[in-house]
Amino acid sequence: MTPANFSIELPRLCIELLSYQGDLVLDIFSGSGKTAKACIETRRNYIGCEINPEYVNIAKREIKRTRPKPKDYRNKVQKKIVNF
Repeated sequence: MTPANFSIELPRLCIELLSYQGDLVLDIFSGSGKTAKACIETRRNYIGCEINPEYVNIAKREIKRTRPKPKDYRNKVQKKIVNF
């Protein structure tokens, strides 16, 4: 979508490694809102800045569709992997 197209896994990994649930993450080049989406999914607060109105609208749409994962979603995934 944006010129810097990357998987949501990249910001999610950085966010999970460098912050705690409830922390505030600042993204000064928000683009399509992948960092904001990763923050919501991992229960972080976020502030996003973007000057391109087209990307602001894309980010708003993505953010509205995003829901937090359960607090123990990592444990559930690990249990599923162990049970296989």
